[in-house]
Amino acid sequence: MRERIGFLYLAAQNLRRRPGRSLLSAAGVVLATASFFAGLVTLLGTERSVRIGLDRLGADMLVVPAGHAADVQEALVAGRPAGFFMDGSALDAVKKIGGVTAAAPQVFLPGQRPGDPVVAGFDPEADFTVLPWLEARLPGPLAADEAIAGANTGHRPGGTVQLYGETFRVAGRLLRTGGGADRMLFVRRDAVYRLARRAQESGAAGPAARLSPGAVSAILLRVEEWVPPEIVVTQIRSKVPEAEVVRRGEVAREVAQGQVRAVRGLLLVVAVLLGIALVMVGVLFSATVSERQRELGLVRAMGAGAGQLLGLILTEAVLLTTLSGLVGVVLGAGMVLAGGRWIAAGLRVPYLWPPPALTAGIAAGTAAVAALMGVVSAAYPAVRAALMEPYEAIRSGE
Repeated sequence: MRERIGFLYLAAQNLRRRPGRSLLSAAGVVLATASFFAGLVTLLGTERSVRIGLDRLGADMLVVPAGHAADVQEALVAGRPAGFFMDGSALDAVKKIGGVTAAAPQVFLPGQRPGDPVVAGFDPEADFTVLPWLEARLPGPLAADEAIAGANTGHRPGGTVQLYGETFRVAGRLLRTGGGADRMLFVRRDAVYRLARRAQESGAAGPAARLSPGAVSAILLRVEEWVPPEIVVTQIRSKVPEAEVVRRGEVAREVAQGQVRAVRGLLLVVAVLLGIALVMVGVLFSATVSERQRELGLVRAMGAGAGQLLGLILTEAVLLTTLSGLVGVVLGAGMVLAGGRWIAAGLRVPYLWPPPALTAGIAAGTAAVAALMGVVSAAYPAVRAALMEPYEAIRSGE
């Protein structure tokens, strides 16, 4: 134990003797590990958000107006403003298709002002995607002047919210899902038509001016497990030609493709930064060994074995890179806090941190990668120093 402490003390003292060079190498490792940690946490957090969001969706298929499949991802998965509609007759037609066990219509209106939550109208009696996520059960049926708030809207039960000039009482709040529901306000579908009519009477433009009674933005379907999805899709396309069918897997695949592109870019950046950091640390210790040949030769002449000399140099490298890696983890966490949502916005999905245990594992893994960098980068200089003859090392260092 004392020998290990002595090694660490000597290693720390040797690093302090050349602070400028040590800090330069440490900066390279910090930058590389911060990028590694931040990128991995952001991607895993985004994946978690998408998975939870799709679980919240709870639908096997989505029926949407033709040409608006991408808008479904924007609205349902990411909570972005949406203003697309199809005639309400599509709902009646879809309900009659064999194999469909549940059809939950929703209609979306963007907020009146930029940044306002999306207003989503739904039918509580047919719903299977909103009410199951309530923090607490509603005391009674959702009234015409009541709303359910998403977790990130800033509204709480008992408060009120103004929607298109009309006051709604917040009757409940949804659990945080990391999906589009977090940024939505849910009201009865007939309330959305009432708001649209109010906007039309005031001469307002935009999606509200185009919304007619009965129109829907999306129909969420549940299908019998024994019914081949292709048969249901074919029937919907035949009976509702103005609609497009999006299967749940297609939404996930679209998000996954965006993640793959992001992963490729991330891996390239991290690989370059790790390579630069390895070179910097390797150059540092190569120069250090060259400058300390006389000192290292004297250490050997005084009885230190080749293994001890090798261990001392590798300890210096691992100490430098591990401490730098821990600083990189802290910096990376700050990067995620500051820019994780902006990065996720580029992927067009919301963002949740990975579970604490997974985040801690990523932090530990990042520190381990940093320690490995120290071993790899200093291995050659350390072996070269350990194999030097003491007399030759003393002479060449004079």
